[in-house]
Amino acid sequence: GDSVQVDLVSLDTFSRRARLDLVDFVWANVAGAERELIRGGLETLARTRYLYTAYSDEEMYSDQPSLADILALLPDFRVVELWQDRVLLANRRLQA
Repeated sequence: GDSVQVDLVSLDTFSRRARLDLVDFVWANVAGAERELIRGGLETLARTRYLYTAYSDEEMYSDQPSLADILALLPDFRVVELWQDRVLLANRRLQA
């Protein structure tokens, strides 16, 4: 029942601090916070080849985005592989 306070940093802030240029792969396990991850990482994701994340079209968490929501937030990405509750996306702009 105890709560723990943690510091958060957006993906874009982390990427800038680490001086990341091209990112090959992001594995996001954020328990329903995919929308926040994407919004806080749009600059980094524009330079990311692949994104692997969970999704659910049945709400498991408050304000959890569906696969359609995730794709709407990432119009340059396409589905490479789709599983029951996971998806692998590829950035069309960075494909050979």
